[in-house]
Amino acid sequence: MNGVLVEYEATLKQSAKGVWYCDGVRTGDKSIEGLGSKLHLVMQEIEQTLFKHNHHEEPPKKEDA
Repeated sequence: MNGVLVEYEATLKQSAKGVWYCDGVRTGDKSIEGLGSKLHLVMQEIEQTLFKHNHHEEPPKKEDA
């Protein structure tokens, strides 16, 4: 974004039963405007990735932001 670094971070852990889960999400931007929608997109990506590793019955559906 106009030469400004945008940072995204997620921290994951695995339970004793082998289930992966996200225990932290951070997003960053130059301003607060639109941060909620960016966080929503990051969370959707995390959900899709966790699905691939946790073998749920049905993957979470991506929504249009």
